[in-house]
Amino acid sequence: MSPKAPGSKASRRRKGERGSVGLSRERVVGAALSLVEKEPRSQVTLSAVARELGVATMSLYTHVRSREDLVQAVKVAALRRFHCHTRPDDPWDRQLSDLLDAVRVHLARYPFLAFEPGGPPVTWPEVLLPLVRILKLAGLREGELAEATRWLGRVFWGLGVLEQHAAVPVASRHLYAQSNQLPVETQEELADVLPLLAAGTAEQAFDFSVGRAIAAVRDLIQERNVA
Repeated sequence: MSPKAPGSKASRRRKGERGSVGLSRERVVGAALSLVEKEPRSQVTLSAVARELGVATMSLYTHVRSREDLVQAVKVAALRRFHCHTRPDDPWDRQLSDLLDAVRVHLARYPFLAFEPGGPPVTWPEVLLPLVRILKLAGLREGELAEATRWLGRVFWGLGVLEQHAAVPVASRHLYAQSNQLPVETQEELADVLPLLAAGTAEQAFDFSVGRAIAAVRDLIQERNVA
């Protein structure tokens, strides 16, 4: 019997079977995470991971139950790589700014965290613990601490998601480009702000939001001291 051609289905199947030797859940998740880091905007799929490992897609089901199981495992692995090196001697507002910036950088590195279903960063233990410590350093306790933690988590999750989708700058630039089609009264009302909106960057929006968040925490502390 003549040998199978190198590109035949049987040849590819044998190659996939050889590649699956030594396969483990850790290797599968590691390959998926590697793909995300190389192509941050790509979706996590079993077929792409199988190609990365050089195995048949079906062989992955021995180690992951479904795509959802793989995505969840990759999310956990990505979150474990989150680090925020705040300086304990820095004032709380500096530490909070550093933490929020670290969340933004991490979402940029792993944007699928923003696209896939899941909770805001406040549900990440890697973020929750330093956030609570910083807000305690600011003087918040009990109900105030809980509300500020939830609010900050949601605000900066929303900013991160919008930035990864590039929704706000693109929408503003599109509106500015089409502004001559708006009614004259509307053009006059927006004349002093629309060019600035169109020229704004995600970094500017983020820095402004960090400043407002820190001011809000200060206001909360001041209100409590006055009461």
